[in-house]
Amino acid sequence: MGKARFPVLCSTLVMMVGCNLAGPVLDPSMHHAHVRSCGDIPTDWSASSQSADGCFTFVRRQMAGATEIAAFLRGTPQCANSFSRVTLTASADGPGTLSLAVFGGAGALSEHSWSWQTPYAGRVFHSSGLNGPFVVPIGATIRVRGDTTRPTRLCFTRY
Repeated sequence: MGKARFPVLCSTLVMMVGCNLAGPVLDPSMHHAHVRSCGDIPTDWSASSQSADGCFTFVRRQMAGATEIAAFLRGTPQCANSFSRVTLTASADGPGTLSLAVFGGAGALSEHSWSWQTPYAGRVFHSSGLNGPFVVPIGATIRVRGDTTRPTRLCFTRY
């Protein structure tokens, strides 16, 4: 029995690490991630500048030439977890720029920016490296430049 423990332990560790490494490579949109805390970003902000959906509360602020959406992870048990990636789904009718910064704990991760010239539908932007020693994600800031871009869904995920 003692000789069988080591190979079983090694194979279990390889399977766990393999899923965490291979999962995001094989599924960059993280649609099949084991842990997902998501929220749909409202498309109609006419009633209020704050909205809650799924695991996030969204707060919108208009700035000169840009829209900023702050997303705060809700503290409900089904939303609280440890995460390794953030995904943002968006659509655009024309050229634009989008940036995403995750914050929490004692700091924030560096901001990721994307720009494009042609329209697209349902494109998934992703960033990794969450859950470091100083940043336990509690929210994200989304900045949109241009009137043609619509962020639609934000998820914190982990395989």
